[in-house]
Parts: sequence; structure tokens; C-alpha cells
Amino acid sequence: VLLEIEDAEIPMRGLTALMGGSGTGKSLLAKTLAGLREHEGLILSPIPSADIYLVNQSVEMFDMPLAQNVALAAEVDTNRLRHSLLRAGFTKAEITNLSDRPLGESGRSISGGQRKRIGFARLLYHNARFIIVDEPTSELDRDTAQTVIATLRDIAHSVPVLVITHDKTLRAAADQAFRICDGTLVSETESASGERYAIRAVPGE
Repeated sequence: VLLEIEDAEIPMRGLTALMGGSGTGKSLLAKTLAGLREHEGLILSPIPSADIYLVNQSVEMFDMPLAQNVALAAEVDTNRLRHSLLRAGFTKAEITNLSDRPLGESGRSISGGQRKRIGFARLLYHNARFIIVDEPTSELDRDTAQTVIATLRDIAHSVPVLVITHDKTLRAAADQAFRICDGTLVSETESASGERYAIRAVPGE
């Protein structure tokens, strides 16, 4: 058993932080919730796995304009694109500035904070119903990290967001938190039992 979960719930809205040291199984849990790893026990959710999106620590970028980096293979809907970018924290000036030029290989022509927010915009554009984000504030300066945290808080008003983080500031901004200690997932906040949940994990028989 790599990770023991007695009982855990993530509400249908709000920001949940997942804490723990390196190598404790945080990314493993995220991939399991996203349907990318097999597991024992039950993961109960009214949200189909196709609507659960994982944003990796390094957001993959392509040498294409902003619209194509957000829509990817989908058709570009201009209104939905603009709405997604604004919700992801882009200003109107940023959108205008980035609209007509390729972003460079691996997004080298934009900042780390902008790459993170493009990752969020993708999820919003594709109507993600549950979002998992791996280390969203890593390698960002304090001001940019605060902007990313504010963006996640805003997104979490309408969809559940789970962040894997070592950032104490992000932990403080979360509505609830879990920590992985000695291979066990432990809640650091009161149980949400009785409320509607996006994800509930319970042990097997």
C-alpha cells in the first residue's frame, strides 16, 4: 500500500490544499483522482473522469498564438476564449498583446505566471468540472504567486479545485486542507461530511 486513505471528501466548490513532503504520494493521489492510476477502495464522484483535469507543475506550451494554446485541438470560440482568459486572471491588455503572435517554443516569450494562467484558461475553456493543480506557485515571485492564488480562489467559487502544494500562503488561502503523513492522508480541517461532495474516497472491503 503506497497511500492509506481512511475517508476523505472534497466539496463541490472551494479550494482544497494537499500538503506533504517530497515523495509522500501527493502526485500519486492526484493522478489517481484524475483516473490515471489504478487503486483499491472506492472513489465516489458525480463528476465523470473525463471532466476532471490535472494541471502539471510545468504547463506544456506550444509555439502557437494564445488562442490555439488555450483551445488546443478544439475549435476556437472567441467569446468563450476571452471569458476563460479573463477568469484565469489575464487582463484585457495582456489578451490583446498576446493574441496575434506565437508564444515561442515552450512558451519562452511569456512569463512563468502567464504560463500557469494559460493552463487554468485551458481548463475553463474545456469546461472542467474538477481541477487538480500541481504546485501552482512554484518558481514564481511573491506578487505573481499572489495573483495565481487569487485566480484559483476565484475559480473555486464555481468548481472544486485541489492544489498540491508546499506553499504555506496557498495553504492559508484554502478552504480545507489534507496532509500526507507516514503514508496516510490526514485532514487538517473539520470534515465536510453531510455536504455535497465532488470526490469522496473510502477504503475497500
